[in-house]
Amino acid sequence: MLPPRTPNYGKTPKYIEEYKNEAKMKEADRIEAKFALKRPPGTRILPESERISTLETLNANKKEVNKILN
Repeated sequence: MLPPRTPNYGKTPKYIEEYKNEAKMKEADRIEAKFALKRPPGTRILPESERISTLETLNANKKEVNKILN
């Protein structure tokens, strides 16, 4: 006869999930450091919101310059 199943039967223990998440974070940091070496000095990666606002500003300036030139 088998012992009764516990409520956590078949679930991954919390400490293993934390270990996996920590390993993923370390791997992401390692990859980011690898790519940071390939970037030109003085550059940085923009957050998505800042990137979009910069593109909107540049497009507005481009339209204004094209309007003046035409």
